[in-house]
Amino acid sequence: MPDFRRRTILLCFFLAMPWGVSCGPLHNSDLELEYRLRIDPGEGILVDMTARGLRGKRPGFQILDGIGLLQDQPGHIEGLTARVGGVEVPVSSEEHPEVTVWSVDRGRTDDVRLRYRVRPYDPDSSPEASFVGAERAVVLGYSAFLVPSEITDYLPVPIRVTVTAPPGWPVWTSWPPAGTGYAPETSHDLWSGGVMAGDFTETVMETETARVRVLTEGRAGTPGLSVANRLHPILREMVGLFGAPPRDSVLDVIALYRVVPVRNGRSLMMGSSEENSFFCVATPDRFDDLEQLTALAAHECLHFYLGGALIGRMEAPYNNAPDLIWLIEGVTEYLTYVLMERAGIITPERFEAVHEKKRRLVRELGTAQGLSLAAAARSLTDADTYQLVYSKGFLIARYLDETMAAECGPGSFEASVRDLFESANFYRTHEWITPESVRRVFEARCPGAALLIERYAEGNASVPTMFSTPGAG
Repeated sequence: MPDFRRRTILLCFFLAMPWGVSCGPLHNSDLELEYRLRIDPGEGILVDMTARGLRGKRPGFQILDGIGLLQDQPGHIEGLTARVGGVEVPVSSEEHPEVTVWSVDRGRTDDVRLRYRVRPYDPDSSPEASFVGAERAVVLGYSAFLVPSEITDYLPVPIRVTVTAPPGWPVWTSWPPAGTGYAPETSHDLWSGGVMAGDFTETVMETETARVRVLTEGRAGTPGLSVANRLHPILREMVGLFGAPPRDSVLDVIALYRVVPVRNGRSLMMGSSEENSFFCVATPDRFDDLEQLTALAAHECLHFYLGGALIGRMEAPYNNAPDLIWLIEGVTEYLTYVLMERAGIITPERFEAVHEKKRRLVRELGTAQGLSLAAAARSLTDADTYQLVYSKGFLIARYLDETMAAECGPGSFEASVRDLFESANFYRTHEWITPESVRRVFEARCPGAALLIERYAEGNASVPTMFSTPGAG
């Protein structure tokens, strides 16, 4: 199941928190951050961080807690020490909902140097697990790097990351290279990026607008080649639908696939999207299901747009935007299969079979049929509710697509999605989308669309069952 709680770190996430951590100014002042990451199979994940240009005499540093599939990130930070002017100084920590803050009593305005170890996670527990093994390692930024509490997540700040891995281990990362290291543009990019090192096989496919690098464990490159051959044309179609990549001139994706053992007889496949990267773990039997491997990757890559470039204010406890879940998850799930069919990965008949399966699942949930997607997004307590969100969201998106095509001409639905991206790309505007702003964009393209969204996507009206052809828009 795709990771429903998309881990996008939010601008001004900590605004007005009672312990005094704020969203910071509209710039990142004179801050400079340097991280030296060392991957050691014997010692684990070691971080040596220097922060320059901090404000105040008692700056705080933080890491997220309980966001995404991982839990207790602060509990994995061990042996933290701080030095100012070469002298060790006291460090205290405070736990608060969703964040732990370490405060450094520096007493003066010199640079602060932190050293700590990140205790590795169980590599089989989650696609987001940071770990170091005898042959390979994965380190995700949001579980490894402390950042100053005063930082503003989405605004640029000079960041440099250098990675030291065992001799002979190749290193991959989603961050742009800079000299002998890497330079994430913002702390959001730092946290939402990752490092992969060691015994992975890389398969690359690229064109002018899209590139995918598929990493698979060990020397067997066949699964990676099969996935790359399927995912790359979908990425091209994705850029075509939205008109441009979410940020840079190329949609550049790293897709990591790892094998996990069957536990308690349970077969599984899980995925999570980060910044320009996708992480998947699956039991050996699931690697034969190339359609689902591709669909999971395509769904998560669509979150670079829907959930990344287009994002609403998140709510606890699931770190989602319930009133926009029809767009972020429903439209994402629908477009996943539309683009797969358009790229020739599945046939129109297979698209209809997927639709029928989702319609049947929603019907079989019984009383859940009358549950709005927003209500479901606020009560993700079991697998049925997750499936309701994806399946009912798919049906709603297809209904909007076909109804808008009939009323305002073919392509109206996808044109509205593109209009929304072009006008409200968070990477340019630093502004949230809202239910009202989304309805306005769809209404401008097709009068009457706002009412359909209110009734079916935001409300709990049952979705009509009449459909014609896939991807009518």
